[in-house]
Amino acid sequence: MPASRNRASRWFPVLTFLLTGLAAGNQVARWPARLLYPGDANHGGDSISLVEMLHMRKGVPIDSAVQAYLKQRFPPRTPALGRYSGDLVRAGLETPITNIYHYTWLVRAGVLSDRDLVFQLQNRRFGVIVLTFDLQNDQDSYWENVDLTKAMRRAIQENYQLDEILEMPDPEKFRAEDRLYVWVPRPNSVANPRGSQ
Repeated sequence: MPASRNRASRWFPVLTFLLTGLAAGNQVARWPARLLYPGDANHGGDSISLVEMLHMRKGVPIDSAVQAYLKQRFPPRTPALGRYSGDLVRAGLETPITNIYHYTWLVRAGVLSDRDLVFQLQNRRFGVIVLTFDLQNDQDSYWENVDLTKAMRRAIQENYQLDEILEMPDPEKFRAEDRLYVWVPRPNSVANPRGSQ
């Protein structure tokens, strides 16, 4: 094989990768500046705008009302339960279960039992529970059945009371009317809201 042909064959893979990268970059540059939640490709309204993502990166508080409420109302390290643990952790709260939605689906799949969580709810171990649906009025709502088992719902209703309804930060909303429902232990609670037993 001639030397010039051998040198040319060395450049072929490099040129192939370069042209592939340029074609991919050209395609990505045409995408809209929106990021979608997984599985929400058909719902443009359920997306986080790139501008909001950049504001979050720079520390601009798009959820300042939620953070102010949680920090003002609950002492640091208060055990908290909710779907969006990022809100709770940023407020300095402890999240022994990082995502109630995932936990519930592990229960439904038979991987976990909800007995331990129901016991903790009955003993008012959590100082705050933040739900994404109205547990008092939406008895047959899709969201309440997705996020909690029947035993969990009953334990919350019997041992906690609704304290506040907050505007949900836009990046967390699935629907325009979504709110955060903050539940706290009932006043007759004998358990320490900080989780001591």
